[in-house]
Amino acid sequence: MAKCDLKSDDIKPILQSIGRIPFPEAEAEQHLAKCKARDQVVEKNKKAKAAKKPEEPVPLLDNIEQAAIQDKDGNEITSWVLLRNVQYKHLNFCMN
Repeated sequence: MAKCDLKSDDIKPILQSIGRIPFPEAEAEQHLAKCKARDQVVEKNKKAKAAKKPEEPVPLLDNIEQAAIQDKDGNEITSWVLLRNVQYKHLNFCMN
């Protein structure tokens, strides 16, 4: 970061838009049901497109996944997390 003359205040907005945040366990089942319904709409749209019929709008949903995270004691637990931005896998600030 120093070679690029970037300071932590410059990078914070970028870093806050990526990564994972905890997703409530109680809401995970409901969200997965919505994902399943969305997948059914996508399948219907494939058939409608092939038959040249109008397609239904596909609902936009947040991306959640199960991930292994560590608690305060260092024990690994499985929990649901919300992916803030699924496009960014790696950021390289060198020589920008």
